[in-house]
Amino acid sequence: MISRRNMGILIAALLPLSPAMAMADSGDFSVGAMGIYATSIYKDTDSDTKVLPFVAYTGEHFYLKGPELGYNFLPNHSKRNIGVGLGYHFAEFDPDDSDDKNIQKLDDRDDSVMAIMHAKIGFFSAKLAQDISDTNRGYYAEVGAGYPIQVQKWRLIPSIHYRYMSSEMSDYQLGISSSEAAKTSGAISAYNAPSTTMTRVTLNSFYPITQSLTVNLSATYVKYNSNVLDSPIVEKDHKSIARAGIIYKF
Repeated sequence: MISRRNMGILIAALLPLSPAMAMADSGDFSVGAMGIYATSIYKDTDSDTKVLPFVAYTGEHFYLKGPELGYNFLPNHSKRNIGVGLGYHFAEFDPDDSDDKNIQKLDDRDDSVMAIMHAKIGFFSAKLAQDISDTNRGYYAEVGAGYPIQVQKWRLIPSIHYRYMSSEMSDYQLGISSSEAAKTSGAISAYNAPSTTMTRVTLNSFYPITQSLTVNLSATYVKYNSNVLDSPIVEKDHKSIARAGIIYKF
């Protein structure tokens, strides 16, 4: 069974695949496996390396892109589009992942389901997501751009995304309630996290071995607003994800 942290790593690693999936032909169904290396912003939490599976689908209007299932009102291959969907949002903080004994006493954060509205114009995209599972009760807004470059057989897609997270969503991931602080006998202070932002930069690459089989390599760097360092459970304002995978398209 895939653990909560492994699921989070998988979701974070699948996000950079979205620009490539959006350009896929209608009716594409893909399966694959990925080797993923990911660091963490949380205190005394080691980097992790795993091999995990994934499934993706691009139809005429419906799509499955990593943790997101949705419907575009125009055909998926359209250069301009608007759509709606549901997304699985992983609560990145898991107290059990930390080696700090006091952090391990904190409450688990539950995953959430987000209602999503999104739009694209050419290589530019925008997204608004609201929690509908009554978990973090917050929302995020994101804008981004990705541009494909063909270098011989390699398809390179550099991209950048900027995300604003509401105070409710940010506090759920970074904040500490008074009851949690009491569990640590004050070793970890109560903290209400404000809204925050993050910038994600990715270089994604695809190399076709055959018409159906493709190698995927990518590197992602995520930089948070420096206010995340005010949280007593955070030690870094950045993290990195590297991925190597094999994709088979039916």
